[in-house]
Amino acid sequence: MKILFITPKYIPALGGVETHVQKVSLALQKRGHHITIITAQSSKEMALTEDIDGVCINRIPIEITQQKIATWQWIKANSAIFETADIVHVHDVGWWLLPVFPLIRPKLYITFHGWEGRWPIRWQAKLHRWILSKLSKKTIHIGNWIQEFYWDSPSLVLYGGVDRRNKTIQINQTKHKSRNILKLIFIGRLVKENDIASYCQYFDVLREKQIAFRIHWVGDGPWRKTCEKYGRVLGMVTKPKEFLVRADVVLASSYLSILLARSMGKPVWALYSQRLKQKYLESLPNKEAMVIAGSADELVQETYDEKVKSWKPAAIATQYSKNWPPTWREVATVYETLWQSTTNHEKQ
Repeated sequence: MKILFITPKYIPALGGVETHVQKVSLALQKRGHHITIITAQSSKEMALTEDIDGVCINRIPIEITQQKIATWQWIKANSAIFETADIVHVHDVGWWLLPVFPLIRPKLYITFHGWEGRWPIRWQAKLHRWILSKLSKKTIHIGNWIQEFYWDSPSLVLYGGVDRRNKTIQINQTKHKSRNILKLIFIGRLVKENDIASYCQYFDVLREKQIAFRIHWVGDGPWRKTCEKYGRVLGMVTKPKEFLVRADVVLASSYLSILLARSMGKPVWALYSQRLKQKYLESLPNKEAMVIAGSADELVQETYDEKVKSWKPAAIATQYSKNWPPTWREVATVYETLWQSTTNHEKQ
């Protein structure tokens, strides 16, 4: 099949949606599908058209994506890309497609990845998604939490994937005496919606209680300067696994970061500051293997035994789950099955 993905950003830009689309695209391309990407140019250094690992990429110039009308004009001018595709699957940016909607409605699918970062969620955002879902043949939600806060119901729910997972169930209790420094790594964007303020409050509590720790931040964003007060900020990296392997515990508030850590057997601790993020974390399969807390004090209580001045063994245990998280090959199969089931049903 000729598959066209529309996504706000794509590699070499770094982020959750970028990784999701890239990994699914590569898995499908290896199965013989022809993959084309339409995305926004993240910087002027990026080529407007190029081929990466067999995937054809078309980027809307960065100055155009800052204007709706200019974006629609670009989409209309490149309508031939949409017309020749067998499947058009958009990730979040459904409004881009208005000029070519009559051409693509019979083959339009959509994946909603997250939220707009504004709480409470505006009714306009809910209406926007509801309209897009009604105009699409099938929809995917990244997380079961979305249907509680928006008006649309998905055809299926996914959570992302990993390159590979350890299939052996294994639990090792790591001993940390009070004199040892627990090595923590936060992975994710340093932005408000990832509850960076709550993690900083947690480190303040640890310092107040004189609990030894070391934190490295794998990510970047507007909270960088604040995070640097607690530990080294490594920025956005292409291979976060190289840093996570040295961590005792991974702090994460986004699905792909959590899944990567879980695939490595790393214990994961996560904080939330509002109801949406709580549901986001608690809807994740295999959440029992994580420590999820609503405040800095609660996270300390869940992970540290002040009576014996030591970390709780269960909170820092190395754990592998037999069938979790899913691999990107499995995620790609779900996409493929969704498209084929719809196409086969229409032929009957």
